[in-house]
Amino acid sequence: MKTQLFIYTIALFSLNLSFSQSIIEKEDINPTEHALHGFSTALSNGWALASSHQKDIEGKQSMGSVTFYKQSDGRWLNYQEIIAPNAENFANFGMSLAIDGTTAVISAIGDHEKGVFSGAAYIYHFNYSSNLWEFDTKLTASDGATGHRFGQTVAINEGLILVGTHLADGNASKSGAAYVFEKINDTWTETQKIWAKNGKTNDYFAHKIHILDANTLAIGAYNADGQEERSGVVYVFTKDTQWAENSVLSASDGKSSDLFGFSLTSGASEGSLIDDILFIGAPGTNNDNGQTGSVFLFHKSENTWSENYELIENTASHNDHFGTSISYNKKGNLFVSASRAKKNELKGSGKVYIYENISLDDSSIKSGTEFKFADSATYDHFGTSISSDYENLIVASPYATEDDKTNSGNVHFFRYTSVIEGVDVEQLYSVKQNFPNPFTKSTVIEYTIKKTGRVKINLYNTVGLLVNEIVNEVKDFGTYTVTFKGAGLRPGIYFYKFEINGYSSNKRMIFVK
Repeated sequence: MKTQLFIYTIALFSLNLSFSQSIIEKEDINPTEHALHGFSTALSNGWALASSHQKDIEGKQSMGSVTFYKQSDGRWLNYQEIIAPNAENFANFGMSLAIDGTTAVISAIGDHEKGVFSGAAYIYHFNYSSNLWEFDTKLTASDGATGHRFGQTVAINEGLILVGTHLADGNASKSGAAYVFEKINDTWTETQKIWAKNGKTNDYFAHKIHILDANTLAIGAYNADGQEERSGVVYVFTKDTQWAENSVLSASDGKSSDLFGFSLTSGASEGSLIDDILFIGAPGTNNDNGQTGSVFLFHKSENTWSENYELIENTASHNDHFGTSISYNKKGNLFVSASRAKKNELKGSGKVYIYENISLDDSSIKSGTEFKFADSATYDHFGTSISSDYENLIVASPYATEDDKTNSGNVHFFRYTSVIEGVDVEQLYSVKQNFPNPFTKSTVIEYTIKKTGRVKINLYNTVGLLVNEIVNEVKDFGTYTVTFKGAGLRPGIYFYKFEINGYSSNKRMIFVK
């Protein structure tokens, strides 16, 4: 028997909550009818991505685009919109997104290089010289074919790119497969194709994928046979010299159409003894209030994965799809969306909940808290996609109507402020090594602050004399870049000191002619 954890939602203003949220201002995009802005989202190091994969562009239907937002001066700036090079009708550029630092992966399931809807994934990197995200390379499957939809989902982490292709041929025709890419000699190269040993046609293996670490992958197949036919399965692959199927996970009393494996997330919270946990969304599960959905926590102990408990939102109603999208952060917080939930009598408006301080002991988990958003409308599907980092959450409503543009979509940024209280100062501020270094004409310094304060960046020579005051101004939370020009400097070694609110960090800078 599985342990069921029933979660009771409590109001945001309750006095016993440490959690608090604020909606963060963003620069809006121009809405486009049926673009589905926000269908896929991603967050990393002060950058956020939101796709509009069905956007019509330059007369091409559902060509698709992706918007990059940058966190700066206490809000999210609409930084750059990109489209795929040479994209055609129905490219669906932005079907899935992933970002790790300054590398982004964007899929286009409608790319037809290897046949109609064979699919592709595009790699972009941020160029500090041009201050723009630039196209790097295009990935396709070595055995790509018509209708495979390479890029239904993508992931990047630990120097790996994983591309899910749920209609590719694996153990059986259209049973699904995933492709592993590694950077070899500065080139992303396909190193292995993986699939389920017992895969069957239309299992949808790799409809959802997740990289746990450099040696562990989780692959969802929500239409595969678990405890019952089509109840859903998640496969765990591990790597020795090659990737191999290690475990097959399913809900202990899974039922047909549970959609177990529809969403996946994992992580280890800072200061926690829990290293190997995997959350699995099953938005079709039936509970006391009907087909409400749930999220399962699996834990690995002594190389064996086992089901610990099932999270059930007690206030959820039939067809809420609790578990549509899930995200877990280093603070130990789990975010769960119920994208079809009714809110304030508005059908399909959607909800998102936060569960703080997740542990293996279900009795220690406090009630979930709903993120408040006043502008929800019928069938917005708020929470179709969610992404989180240490203090930010992005929630998408891709079916929202903006400026009378049906299904134009929207994304909403939240900040949960409790995470900046009582934490080490090193978690609030960071400054990167300047790039390039050594440099000739100019170099870029990037820094991130999570609390408002006066930022000072001063340049000193090797005997400690002040050479240049690079920055001296008050900044709100965000990620910033400053370009420093070396005009007037003598070639040699210098040090720049970053200071804010009592925190300081020193880096070495080398100027050459």
